[in-house]
Amino acid sequence: MAPGIYSDRHLANDLKQLYSYACQICETVLEIPGGIRFASVAHIRGLELPHSGPDTLSNMLCLCPNHQALFKFGSITIEDDLRVIDQTDGEEIGVLLVRHDIDLEHIRYHREHHKFGHQKLRDQLS
Repeated sequence: MAPGIYSDRHLANDLKQLYSYACQICETVLEIPGGIRFASVAHIRGLELPHSGPDTLSNMLCLCPNHQALFKFGSITIEDDLRVIDQTDGEEIGVLLVRHDIDLEHIRYHREHHKFGHQKLRDQLS
């Protein structure tokens, strides 16, 4: 196994099943031939350094691949009232679908450290 931090796949699978593989932002369900559903699990506060977030359900979201990438790079953020904001234009794109407890401290951390335009993020992407 490659070095790094790995999440508990059982927790991720539990979360995907809780949402029936639907994205918590757009509610899209991706299905491939054979009826197999696909979704991504994103840690709100990343597991790796310097974030060192916990591998718990309260720090996870079930997202489609598009929203997972946008969330990871801060193009979308989540407000404390669970409104999802597109950081490119500041517009609300919806309200996060929630069926499990989410720790708002992780939501705040993500907003502070990953918001589109954050200097460290710009440096990573350039």
